[in-house]
Parts: sequence; structure tokens; C-alpha cells
Amino acid sequence: MTIRLNSFVLSDSIIERMGYHLERSRSIGLEHGFVLCSEHTSDGDILTDSGHCIGTKCELIFEAACKKKHERVVGSYHTHPRGTSLMSDIDMKTSCDHEIACVGGGKDNRITCFVTKKHIDKNACKAQADISLRKNIPHQDESQRIAVEKEAFSKIAEEHMRKIATSMRYSREIEEENKRLKKLQDELNARIYRNNYNVGECLKFRNEIINKYFDTYNIK
Repeated sequence: MTIRLNSFVLSDSIIERMGYHLERSRSIGLEHGFVLCSEHTSDGDILTDSGHCIGTKCELIFEAACKKKHERVVGSYHTHPRGTSLMSDIDMKTSCDHEIACVGGGKDNRITCFVTKKHIDKNACKAQADISLRKNIPHQDESQRIAVEKEAFSKIAEEHMRKIATSMRYSREIEEENKRLKKLQDELNARIYRNNYNVGECLKFRNEIINKYFDTYNIK
């Protein structure tokens, strides 16, 4: 069964390839992608795939991807091995210049296609994507720092529990350590809450941009 994305036609074979690359991406943790080409026919703009790439430095070469005489480059499909099928800020900026972007999310195991709306202001679209990118970068960095600190805190807490289990002779020291660990946990929880709120605000802003410039289709 084919799926229509505005004027584009997404065939079963392309959907199957998207699904295959998403499963591989989830399995090995590396980004997969390919360029989407289009050939205009009486049935619509038929999408085909070309220029496949795999890896953390997966770079889609749009200019040389579509080799058939009547084909043209219209966009791309790529995966987020540990992310969702929502476009990232960089995806948005790239897609402002193209007509379609499909994203496979390893986290939600979904494939979503975003088709640029007709007659959009491409420069305004890219400017908005830039603003979203600048807003989001510090909170992404903070999320990574928090993840490292949570892992370190977990190890400290495990070691503390082992000491408690081994001996109750040091009750005063254990009580003081409990207080210190609780204070660290409270501070970490407060940072997590603040950062989650900021990330949520950035996500809300990104969704506003997507809704303004793209039509969204859930493929899988």
C-alpha cells in the first residue's frame, strides 16, 4: 500500500527500506540514511532512494545522488539511533531548503515524514531553526553533564550501601554520609527539574516551527 505525502508517493518498497535501516540503526547504534529522489509521473511524484550512508559521520551528498535522467533531489531519510522520530534543529534547517525529510527514531521506533508547506519563506524557516538550535544547545550540554553526574552519584550511593551492609560500627559517619548524599541528590534533582523544563520549552518552540513550515505524516 502506497502512502501519499502531499504530491509525493511513498511506495511499500521505500517504506520497507526505511524500516530495515531503522532496525539496523537501533541494533548497532549508528545513523543510517539515504537521499530521496523524485520522478514526476501521471500518478504523482514517485519517491526513490539513492546515496545510502551509515555511521556517525553519515553525510548525505544531495547534489550527486539522483542519477536517472528525469529524477531530482527532494529530500532525505535518516535515523536517530537513540533519539525520536522528531526532526532535530539541524534537520529543520536542512529541510527548509528541500521538500521532504523523513526521520526514523530508535527511541520511539517510529518513522515520521515532514513535507515543507507550499510557498514558505525558506530564509525565515532557516532563521527560526537557527534560533531553536541556539536555544537548545546549552540544555543538551547540561543533559549530558547531568547523565554523567547521575551515573557517578549512583556508584557512590552503591558503595555507601555496601559499607552499611558490612558494618554498623560507624553509625555516626554513616549518618553524616546519608545527609551529604541526600543534599547531593536534592541538588541533582533540582537541576534535572530545571533542565527538563527548559528542554520542554525548547521542544515546544521546535514543534511550533515544524507546524508552521511542514506537514507531518506518521509512516510507521
